[in-house]
Amino acid sequence: MGSYANASVEKAFLYKALGTALAMSKDVASVTEQLRKLLRMADYLNGAETECLSSCLQLCARDQLDATLRALGDFEEEIGGGGGFLASQE
Repeated sequence: MGSYANASVEKAFLYKALGTALAMSKDVASVTEQLRKLLRMADYLNGAETECLSSCLQLCARDQLDATLRALGDFEEEIGGGGGFLASQE
């Protein structure tokens, strides 16, 4: 995904396709790792790209909620040093 210069129609399609494919996967650890990679490389200053990423996460979470929440929690710890929402729920 990082090779695209802007969030074009093709990039939006690819994010949706990836979200759908990850939702269908049986390997939860692989799904979590792929989502972590996407979260790390996203350009959060680009509104169109964050919308694409959001679509991917939404589609994936339909069938892989645990993996999606784990990836988001891990990303939260990585960027914020821990102690976030998921930590407060345990």
